Amino acid sequence: MKAFDQWGLITERLAAFEEIVAALPHDIMITLDPTELHGFEYQTWLGFSLFSSEASGEIGRGGSYLIGEEPAIGFSVYVDPLIDAGFARNDRRRLFLPYGTDAATAGWLRGKGWVTVTALDPDDTAERQICTHILKDGSPTRV
Repeated sequence: MKAFDQWGLITERLAAFEEIVAALPHDIMITLDPTELHGFEYQTWLGFSLFSSEASGEIGRGGSYLIGEEPAIGFSVYVDPLIDAGFARNDRRRLFLPYGTDAATAGWLRGKGWVTVTALDPDDTAERQICTHILKDGSPTRV
């Protein structure tokens, strides 16, 4: 796309897109298709579809648009292809993080495969947030 941008009209947008892609894990492949609009007349620049090698079709779709004068990007994820591909897990592992748990700890736990749910206030509970585990003394413990 850079080769076609003779007047530099999308240089800034492409640079922003490259920053997003650079932040993704190395095993995620991104293809930018400037024709991916599917007739959504409300889209203002970029449309995209999400695919997985584990699913037979799109697992989501989105694009850029305006809300009044404010630019925005949105997307929808389609649950059925994800379930069909086996991404639905029967063993729920939702880890409740007590109020005040630091973001670095939460990120580390998500990196270990936990779905984390942070307490909304000091009185929040794992049961109220439908969690299977709670972080106690730095370790996940079954509720």
